[in-house]
Amino acid sequence: VVLDGWKGKGGDLVGDFQQVSAGLHTVKLEAAQRAQGHAYYKVGWAPEAPCDDGAWKLQYFSDPSFAHHRATECTPAAADGSLDQSWGTTGPALLNQPAGYAVRALASFVFPKGKYTFSEQASGAARLWVGKQQVLSKPGASGALPVQGATALKAEMVQAEGDSKLQ
Repeated sequence: VVLDGWKGKGGDLVGDFQQVSAGLHTVKLEAAQRAQGHAYYKVGWAPEAPCDDGAWKLQYFSDPSFAHHRATECTPAAADGSLDQSWGTTGPALLNQPAGYAVRALASFVFPKGKYTFSEQASGAARLWVGKQQVLSKPGASGALPVQGATALKAEMVQAEGDSKLQ
């Protein structure tokens, strides 16, 4: 995994979030010193912190293809477990980008046995998964399916321009 390409100047902090599997991994640092002076290289990593139970994890991407993960935050779910985020025309504050970005929202909830109607409202393109099943692929749609027990939910939206929200 390449976190970033070569940079023409020094002193830059280069980093990105990457999903890795459990087990042994090789970490490789390549660096070049182009001028005289002090050389300084540092490599580090830390796991992404989990969200509390009953919260949504929001992952912000600086591109609509979900390739460049830039920030993550946890936001409490509403009393019914739903998500209601509105970023206006400026986009998410952690992303500092008004358009051309993507958001992924992740949560797990325990559902009593029953048939539930899932819906999604988004200002851009949107998709929703319940467990591993994609149930919605356009904003404003809804779909009903039976669920029981701990179930993972994943919602994704891509914002091209304008007022942004994910519900």
